[in-house]
Amino acid sequence: MSMKPKHLLILGLTVLILFNASILFSRFSSKSPSSSASRQRHYELQTNEHPSLDVPSIFVEKMEGLEDEDQLREQINQNNAQTTPGIIGGDESSARKEKIREAFIHAFQNGYMKHAFPRDELLPISGGGYSPWISSHTQGMALSAIDALDTMWIMGYRKLFKDTVRRVVHHWETQSWPNGKISLFETVIRIIGGLVSAYELSHEKPLLDLAQKVADRIMPAFSNQPPYNLPSCQINLLTQHHSCPHWTENTLILSEFSTIQVELIRLSELTQNSQYKVAADRVTEFLRANPPRADGLYYVQLDTRSPVWRSKHVTLGMWGDSTYEYFLKQWILTGGKDESHWDMYEKALNGIIDKLVVKSNKSGLVYIQEIRGDMPVNKMEHLVCFAGGMFALGAFQRKRLRGTYENYNRDMQLAKDFTKTCYETYKRMPSGLGPETTKWNVDSTNDFIVGINKYVLRPETVESLFYLWKITGEPMYKDWMWGIFEAIEKHCKTPAGYCSVKNVDTHEPEKVDQMHSYFLAETLKYMYLTFEEADVLPLTEWVFNTEAHPLRIQVDPK
Repeated sequence: MSMKPKHLLILGLTVLILFNASILFSRFSSKSPSSSASRQRHYELQTNEHPSLDVPSIFVEKMEGLEDEDQLREQINQNNAQTTPGIIGGDESSARKEKIREAFIHAFQNGYMKHAFPRDELLPISGGGYSPWISSHTQGMALSAIDALDTMWIMGYRKLFKDTVRRVVHHWETQSWPNGKISLFETVIRIIGGLVSAYELSHEKPLLDLAQKVADRIMPAFSNQPPYNLPSCQINLLTQHHSCPHWTENTLILSEFSTIQVELIRLSELTQNSQYKVAADRVTEFLRANPPRADGLYYVQLDTRSPVWRSKHVTLGMWGDSTYEYFLKQWILTGGKDESHWDMYEKALNGIIDKLVVKSNKSGLVYIQEIRGDMPVNKMEHLVCFAGGMFALGAFQRKRLRGTYENYNRDMQLAKDFTKTCYETYKRMPSGLGPETTKWNVDSTNDFIVGINKYVLRPETVESLFYLWKITGEPMYKDWMWGIFEAIEKHCKTPAGYCSVKNVDTHEPEKVDQMHSYFLAETLKYMYLTFEEADVLPLTEWVFNTEAHPLRIQVDPK
């Protein structure tokens, strides 16, 4: 027996009312967590005391084709506002979440897809597209679309997701492989990572097939012979010729060759093809066998002609950052089974605390310096601000997977202190946007002064705010996040998307014609998830790659 669309909608809303009523009853009939420890446990352990509250998105998907998706969502949210205030709709978090969803649509559908697809990134002021990641600059890979797939799925834009998948797959199937040099690192974290994550969420098989095809094309870059067996910097996906650019002067960049493992390991798991994991494991084995220092920290340049570290530059910023992140995330991805990954992370963490963590003279703000040679450099890049989230995630997962509180308070306090510092670099700017670099302890009157005064829609600070909220549940991090979003809305929004700006240390920063794909993949996703329910994408089940693409944590089959 068929039902009319109106009847289906009424039935669906009735089911949702009953569903939310049962949640409300279960929450308020149980003993309320009166202590901060109880509240902390709820967030840290990510317990599934009730089903996921992502019902509106799922319900919209089932009703697809009957009415406009956004009209359905609006009706459902209005119903929730009347029946279950503070759970899904009708509260401040729900309103803020919806504003972030609208920002995504403006940037992606009204911006990138309208003006730039299939070029890789949007020019949000002039309204065109360009492909900065391919040396020829003549051919697009639809990079921003791939990077944004899992974000639109998470936000509930299922019809848009399916249409974008169709267009992306059609583009890759009907065009020849890009004929130009492309960064191996960017290909893995953005394209393979984006496709695998979108597949994990949606189970759309063409996404996994395309990820495997791209992975097969880059495998020759891993064919280098001893002494180091490490991948080349770049590869041409058409000719499969691989090399390193002249500007690197015969060196490999640490973060580029050491930030490919979680994507390739997960791809091997999903395809039952071990070659990708074998290639990734060779990188980790090299790093384990060839540490340049006793404190677990690594120099950022390696000679391509011999396994010799060429510089004595240590940083959690550009060229070094995600190396340490992936020590931790490889361990998490394997469900904590490979302790060697944890050992590398823990040793590096202790090195960071001993050698890089410093307090400002004026206010005692915790910042992370660099080392060049044997000398400290009191400069910090915005890129370093990912580390607050890494410290918190490491503390949370050590407790969960190893069952120990060892150094938990130390690491969580460091995470909170450093994330506050990164937030302060936004709060103290007249624009409300954080600068690209800061210089610390230059004089006695300031904690820091601005170095490079541009903001390029970077995600690192909001990434750490997301992790701190996810793990602690403290609403302060939501408020900080919202302040940053409002500053982006005020200064970065254009008729065709969102742009970078310069002169963040003024009240009216100047717009720059640039919107990187990570704004869609990372910045808006972390913002949205901070206002989502705590049990959406729990950290016990998912690990985010360095481009914020969630991958399922491996579990032993029962």
